[in-house]
This record gives sequence, C-alpha cells and structure tokens, in this order.
Amino acid sequence: MRQLAADLRINRNTAAKAYGLLREEGLIVTRSGGGSRIAEGPRRLTAREKRARIRESVDRLALEAEQLGDEPDRVMEEGRVDGRFHGPWLHSGYTLVINEE
Repeated sequence: MRQLAADLRINRNTAAKAYGLLREEGLIVTRSGGGSRIAEGPRRLTAREKRARIRESVDRLALEAEQLGDEPDRVMEEGRVDGRFHGPWLHSGYTLVINEE
C-alpha cells in the first residue's frame, strides 16, 4: 500500500481508505501478510442489505416527488398494483414487495 501511495503521489491514509472501501464492497480480498487481490465475484447482499438499499431508493423517490411538488404517496401508489410495486423490471417477471418490519 505504501508503494501504491508513493506511485500515485497520495497520502498513505487515502490509499488505505480506498482499499478499505474496495474490501467493504467485496471487490478485493485482503489477507494479512499476503497482499490484496481482486475478488472472484461480487459479494452477495444479505436480505437485510437488499431491503435497506430498496428502502433508500424508495425514500429518494419520495423526496424527489416532494421536491417536484407532487405527493409522495400518490407517486408511490402509481407503481402499486394489487398491493405490490411494479416497475420497468415487470417485463422480466420480477415484482418488488417491501415488507415493513
């Protein structure tokens, strides 16, 4: 990591933070004393992480609707059919269902 920081002329802490972020995203695998390598495939999200990302997206949609002067509930209702949300992925058979805990 020191060499990378020197080669890129950046602070070692910046390089370490970048490595940490890559590791958190599952893009690299780091072994103590063994260096780092590119991960074989993307890390799979847990069900909890998936729900959190979906909720964040829904929150952004509601905020944007409100900022545009629309009612977030009305915008969300437009995508709801039979109690489920449908979107562009509908043609592939996927249905988004958000379970409140």
